[in-house]
Amino acid sequence: MSDRPTPETDAFAVKFKSVCGSKSWVPTDICRRFERERDEAREDLEFRRELYALQTERLQRIERERDEAREEVDRYREKLDLSPMHWEV
Repeated sequence: MSDRPTPETDAFAVKFKSVCGSKSWVPTDICRRFERERDEAREDLEFRRELYALQTERLQRIERERDEAREEVDRYREKLDLSPMHWEV
């Protein structure tokens, strides 16, 4: 876990003084931890979305290449008259 600043939690912390010293109304330690975890999760989600987009783009390119290769094979079959009906078993 990181030690990044937690401005949202800090903004809601109401500090007061007591016999034991300075206190906060919001349990800031827990809030900071949750805020950091949330921010890290958001970064991870953004990374995964970008990775998904990249993988989708590459998959589509590969599928296009496959389809083009299939069409080329079909054209050669037609030129050589190698349709499945003419194949001997």
